[in-house]
Amino acid sequence: MKKKMLIGAALTATIAGGLAFNAMGGARWVDSTGVRGTERLVRSQIATYWDARVAANVDVMSKFRHPEQSATMDPGMLQTEKYEIREIVVDGDEAVAQVVATTRLKHPMFAERLRKIEMADLWVRHEGAWVRKPAPVTLGQAVKAVEARQAEALAAAQAEQAVATE
Repeated sequence: MKKKMLIGAALTATIAGGLAFNAMGGARWVDSTGVRGTERLVRSQIATYWDARVAANVDVMSKFRHPEQSATMDPGMLQTEKYEIREIVVDGDEAVAQVVATTRLKHPMFAERLRKIEMADLWVRHEGAWVRKPAPVTLGQAVKAVEARQAEALAAAQAEQAVATE
């Protein structure tokens, strides 16, 4: 009986200690290369996305699309030839990866040429999975918003003119 009580007390202390440890910031284990566990997971997800981008594999790229992102993941005219993830900073449920990508513009009106692009690739944890952070507004959404404001302004001006002529 005493042995069961001691085991129960030890288990309770272990669970309580684990909860306190997580409350203070959780596991921050580091591997032999100096990369933390969460950073390693995020790096793996980002590398999978960029590998798919190099392969122009839209199906795999789409797995990393945030549900709030309305734009499709079509590489289109900009073909990624290679990439390098230089640094990843994880802060809670957000991550920023410094990526250098070599791209090729493929369009009949332009000469094909390689171009190196340095960018901050933004990621968020959504429902437990790391996905690319949605763009605040796509170009199509911005155009629709401007058109809606213009239509409202025109309707208001017409209403004022109608009242003034009565």
